[in-house]
Amino acid sequence: MKNLPNTSLLGQQGVNLIERRFAELGQVWRPTSIHDTGIDGTLELRDTDTGEVSNLHLQIQSKALSGAFESETKNSFAFRISEDDLDYWLKGNIPVLLIVTRPTNEEVYWVSIKEYFREEKARKSRKITFDKKANLLDKKSLPRLWSLASTKQIGIYQAPIPVAEELISNLLRVSVLPSRLFLGTAKHGSAKEFVEALRSQGSVCREWVLRSGQLLTVHDLREPPLSDLCDQGTVEEFDSSMWSESDDPQTLRDFVQLLNGCLRARVELERVWYQSRRPFRLFYFAAPEDYSTRVYAYMSAHQNTSREVFRAYYKRKDGSLNYYRHSALKAQFHRFGGAWYLEMTPTYYFTYLEGRSDRYYEERLSGIKRLERNNAVLGQLLMWVAVLSNREDLFKKQYSFLQFGNLERFTAPVMIDDDVWRPHDEFDNVGTDVSDINPGSETGGAENENQLPL
Repeated sequence: MKNLPNTSLLGQQGVNLIERRFAELGQVWRPTSIHDTGIDGTLELRDTDTGEVSNLHLQIQSKALSGAFESETKNSFAFRISEDDLDYWLKGNIPVLLIVTRPTNEEVYWVSIKEYFREEKARKSRKITFDKKANLLDKKSLPRLWSLASTKQIGIYQAPIPVAEELISNLLRVSVLPSRLFLGTAKHGSAKEFVEALRSQGSVCREWVLRSGQLLTVHDLREPPLSDLCDQGTVEEFDSSMWSESDDPQTLRDFVQLLNGCLRARVELERVWYQSRRPFRLFYFAAPEDYSTRVYAYMSAHQNTSREVFRAYYKRKDGSLNYYRHSALKAQFHRFGGAWYLEMTPTYYFTYLEGRSDRYYEERLSGIKRLERNNAVLGQLLMWVAVLSNREDLFKKQYSFLQFGNLERFTAPVMIDDDVWRPHDEFDNVGTDVSDINPGSETGGAENENQLPL
């Protein structure tokens, strides 16, 4: 014997009631004949005076009940929906109406899902409270239905096909690490004494770590100048993987410190100095001997280009020095998934006479950062990649202890329009001189700071 459940009949009775009610209101109802997965039909709005159909659409989900509604009173009742249904209705690009019917009494009530669940608190409860008068589907509902269906673009909005976007990160992959490390007992107990001993020999060495009397370095401790600064009977040679692949926090800190020394030695070949005092801790381009404007030439993403990396700014009032601006970099080594990377953050450093840090450093930095946009930051990032590339020419030998590959790139499934999401402030499209927003400044250079060279 075959049976037809009462619930199936009730559901069809509810859809029939909705179709009849919309017909009475002069609107066009089209039921979902196949693949009904949460939407029972579509309503196309029609001008009842002229008969013109609008091509404005609303999706309809029918829920029919018999007997009393939940928490029903003379004026209201409650209706709860499932989380899956709510998620499905909210993520669509067409307004969805939930229509609750009681066919036995020919009662039809409606609510706009996206309007009702606009607030997070309502979404969490998934409970709708119907007002039997305000939510009744009748002629008074038509203006509200037209308002819901009307958008800036007539008809159903079809979202554009997502366009993938390649993102350039500020993570520079380390391609070559020191291959061998040397460990020995130092003859000087403190870093200060060790540096003074090096200077007394007329030597400069950056790539070392001194901890608890043990000297760790990339240089062979059995050869000058370091051979005279440690006990030769204690010298040992190791594969650097014992440090670079270690999981011991202190061992990794020592290795990062050693890499920082290698990085410092590498950029000094380009006359880039390191400011170790807090809160700076950054690399910056040194000034020329005559303190003239310094320009650094490099290969950008597609062509040879150049950028001002040092410049003096003077006061209009008397022509005296205001400050020096240096292109700078904050850098930090990280290990991800067994590979080493250098996190690079381009920035600026401001100095005054005799290389002293400018007292308005933070204000000047904040001002110039507000003026910069993505292309300017990317230009600086590519410049620093060029600085760290292992270029060798007649005047400069190749640095072998630390070398870098390319910036890590990622593919995002959807392109983000920077002009849409970024904040628009008072500096947009205005050629503002950075000196105008820096305290203590009376003038900047001859050009606007907004015109940052790439």
